[in-house]
Amino acid sequence: MSISTEFPDFPISAIPQLPADWIDSSWHNDESPSFMSNGLQIFLCPDDKFFFVICDAETGETVWMTNSVDECVDFVKGAQQ
Repeated sequence: MSISTEFPDFPISAIPQLPADWIDSSWHNDESPSFMSNGLQIFLCPDDKFFFVICDAETGETVWMTNSVDECVDFVKGAQQ
């Protein structure tokens, strides 16, 4: 599974630089592509700029949202501490 196969119309070239250790977990039954890191699933929702919805990977509960890639990366890094 990957963004390109699960969401072929998604603007991949517009995705901001994401950490190399984030694993593409995109699945076509979800509303948008996603990545996994530190027990979190990070959904990429295109908007004027990308909007990130961060969920607990086990429960699916939304734990945080932001439209800043830097804030998203910092939040996910903080989850491993």
